[in-house]
Amino acid sequence: MKSKRLISLLSGVLCLTFSVTSQTDELSFFTGTSKNLNQEIMFAAKQNKKGLLIFYGTPHCPFCQRMKETVLNQPEIQAFYKANFHLLEMNILDEHPISGFSGNQTTPKEFSQSNHIRVTPTLIFYSTEGERLFKQIGIIADPQEFRWLGEYILEEGYSHESFGHYKRNKRTGH
Repeated sequence: MKSKRLISLLSGVLCLTFSVTSQTDELSFFTGTSKNLNQEIMFAAKQNKKGLLIFYGTPHCPFCQRMKETVLNQPEIQAFYKANFHLLEMNILDEHPISGFSGNQTTPKEFSQSNHIRVTPTLIFYSTEGERLFKQIGIIADPQEFRWLGEYILEEGYSHESFGHYKRNKRTGH
């Protein structure tokens, strides 16, 4: 009886440990706070990043959570994105004050609405001038596809082809 209880206790501790590790890994993807978007853009420029990526989501979005647990927690994905972009997460339901790109006072909810965010997750890449480069609506569940999205932005593929076409070319080796 004691051994069953001990095994049960150890199993619980292991599950909790892996859960905390997973959450820590997913949270370490994001590098900024989103309280002052103008400062975040300036920080990205000073760090010689291609731009800013904002992950728009909600705390209870199952697709956001899945993406965090299966894609954003991958070390190679984190390294690639952190090397090239400044990374923020924005809760589209949050009503706390923030400063927008032009220094105007807004809330994450209002800012999200002004960017026509209706589905989560939505990812928007911005230049270091605050110009929207590309908007990805919906989950990307495959780490390789998410890497391709970053490469698509770095190569400025959005200026001449759809991301769907870019992915097809990557899959076929063109």
